[in-house]
Amino acid sequence: MSDPIRLAAAASAALVLALALGRAAMALAGRWRLLDPPGARKLQERPVPLMGGVAVFLAVLAGLAMHPGPGLLVAGGGLLGRWLLGGLVLVAVGLADDRGGLRPGPRLAAQVLAALLLWPELVAWTKPAGLALPVGLLWTLGLVNSLNLLDNMDAAAGATAFWTALALAVVLAWAGAGVPAAASVVLAAALAGFLWWNRPRARLYLGDAGSTFLGYSLALLSLLAVGRARMDPLLAPLLLAVPLYDTATVCWIRWREGRPLYVGDRCHVTHRLAARGLPVGGVVLALNAFTLAAAAAALALHRLGWPGWPGLAAALALAVCLFALERRRRGA
Repeated sequence: MSDPIRLAAAASAALVLALALGRAAMALAGRWRLLDPPGARKLQERPVPLMGGVAVFLAVLAGLAMHPGPGLLVAGGGLLGRWLLGGLVLVAVGLADDRGGLRPGPRLAAQVLAALLLWPELVAWTKPAGLALPVGLLWTLGLVNSLNLLDNMDAAAGATAFWTALALAVVLAWAGAGVPAAASVVLAAALAGFLWWNRPRARLYLGDAGSTFLGYSLALLSLLAVGRARMDPLLAPLLLAVPLYDTATVCWIRWREGRPLYVGDRCHVTHRLAARGLPVGGVVLALNAFTLAAAAAALALHRLGWPGWPGLAAALALAVCLFALERRRRGA
């Protein structure tokens, strides 16, 4: 990893800027009518500003640019530039979606464009080479939409992304991948600042602009963990077990009930846990606990050099435990 003092300065800048920009985003969102109103599918009781993702993106950009010495943006070369360019595409399209709603086609086109900007990482992350591109593209698009789906309750997506970014930073640092590891830390620091405003009861939401950027970032960092840090590809689903579980179960429920997969509802894991009597804070604590358990298991298996099959088994075990928590009796 880069010099710890310089990295601490960059991370501190990202954290402070996320705090400050979060405050500004709340004021601007009200002026620009970028608000998430209460409704039948929502858990909040009042409109909540939707520009938290813009604050996170700008804080990450500033933290990387303000890194003392040559700067992480310079040291990262094309990798970080392509990541931030793809992130900018998703943030811009996400803002348009938050403002007035876009059809699925334009949103998917923007996601594919952003993913293809990561072409070198998509084709070089694993073997066999012939499957690397389609699987990498599917993984990136899947995480972009998984984090977007998980962003339906205070701190759900933000906290999950925070812990996952830190775990990926450790994996990358162990392998000596200094620039990606430092970028992971800066991303986590920006999320820490944002979570101050997003903790229950949230005063600021990520919006589609932020949730898609986070999914995109975690997709890239996990691809780099596999490609550069030699993490077994089957450990990646373990690291992202919570958002993948939510996406899989939501898609299954909507398909079973004959509803379009892209139309929102209250069948997410957060809603299901709340329906079982857990308060919002309890739901967030449960998701944090499962995310930390998944991260700890993935780090341990990677450090021990074990094959990925135990990681996949651990991911399935966590899914079973989460499912069991959903099925607990209300008030039990």
